Amino acid sequence: MASQPPAASPLFLREAEIRRGIELMHFAHQHLMRGADAGLAREGLGRAHQRALYFIARQPGLAVRDLLRHLGVTKQSLGRVLGELTE
Repeated sequence: MASQPPAASPLFLREAEIRRGIELMHFAHQHLMRGADAGLAREGLGRAHQRALYFIARQPGLAVRDLLRHLGVTKQSLGRVLGELTE
């Protein structure tokens, strides 16, 4: 019995398939963010508020310095966001 060459891996993607997958992920992300932004806007909030609320909810008692580090924003920016959230 002659040995057969190994078949191409079914996990291998061609360049065009990879690019199409990336494109589809971009459009999915764009669609998801559009819906999230609309929901936030109905509450008078934006993405900065959502990001701050996410970390505050996940880590009760989080120090402001740690929140600054997580978000990568200035104290002034965070102060504005937190001020709006406490109104």
